[in-house]
Amino acid sequence: MGPARLRLGIVGVGFWVVTSVCLLVFDAPSTLRSHLPNGMSGDAVLMGLMLALYVLIQTPFDLLGGYIIPKRYARPIQPFRCEAWAWLRGVVGHGLLLSGSAAAIYTGGFLGGWVGACVAGLIGVSLLAACRGLVARVVASLPPDDTVAEMGNGPGLHAQLRHSQDEGFTGGITGFVTPKLNVMPAAWRDELTADGFALADARRESVIRSGAWRAGRYAALIYTALGLFLALLLAGPHSAGTAVGVVETSLWFTLWSFGGLLTLPSLSRRAVYRIDRDMLDRGNDPQAYHQLWSTLDGKQDDEPTRNKWVERIFHPVPSVTNRTNRDKLTGVALWDVARTSVYLGIGGLSLLTRSVHCNVGRPELWIWLPTD
Repeated sequence: MGPARLRLGIVGVGFWVVTSVCLLVFDAPSTLRSHLPNGMSGDAVLMGLMLALYVLIQTPFDLLGGYIIPKRYARPIQPFRCEAWAWLRGVVGHGLLLSGSAAAIYTGGFLGGWVGACVAGLIGVSLLAACRGLVARVVASLPPDDTVAEMGNGPGLHAQLRHSQDEGFTGGITGFVTPKLNVMPAAWRDELTADGFALADARRESVIRSGAWRAGRYAALIYTALGLFLALLLAGPHSAGTAVGVVETSLWFTLWSFGGLLTLPSLSRRAVYRIDRDMLDRGNDPQAYHQLWSTLDGKQDDEPTRNKWVERIFHPVPSVTNRTNRDKLTGVALWDVARTSVYLGIGGLSLLTRSVHCNVGRPELWIWLPTD
């Protein structure tokens, strides 16, 4: 299933990138705005139309990624009616997040010009980072499990289990710049052995203890903030506080996000290798660790071996084979920076936040994109 999802992600991301370039080259936002009423009502219509078109065009990609491809490969999915309701909830929740980000940038620009738009956008991105767990429960159900386990390291940090209908849900670590909660799938407790689940929990501890989570979080925030400032600048300081400026910011930021999809996965993969090495150096059984990788990969791409160039460009989590054979570790390593940046892109109105191969059509993964 991995190659099929990858092809869908490439087509979806490529479509939005080409569309963004064309709309900017032909100055489509300004042309469309000239045919709408003057004042804030016209601005609201333009931004609402942008969101409606995004949802409409993204729907076929979602149908393929969330239902047709999993069904074709006999992966566990809900009946179509249940999938449709979950998708609708996700679309509404995701749409509200985009609308809130657009309103913040618009209002900040209206009141404070380019600086005001930058400040408002940065506040929005910071809130997304700080409230990821809450945001995830707005977009998807993810009911909590009664079991709450305290982690061995990191005083006050707990592992909380959440139920998900998507087998690819991995959860993650909440917090702005300080880890607060380790969100883990309840399914892991039931489907992994007791030792396997403890190993997965211990690996999250290692991510925090090593500083890899904090490094990845800082990098994702900086990358997103820099892209937002650049997008607002390219849209033109004179356009701050206008609907045209908001739409053009979205298009420019989408291109910035595309650059991140091509460059950030390498930094994430190095962090995976380093955490793997840390776990093995601490005496964990290599065979048990390999079994954990294999089991969790089966719930994701189910692609234990892949072409090195395909992985280098598209996959922030290395294949099982590469993780097994990796010895030499060099370069900057930032844990989960690639997919955290995709999520934070909502604050910059990126059109790619639910178009990448790992989460297209899967609302429960739009906020918590799969991690290792």
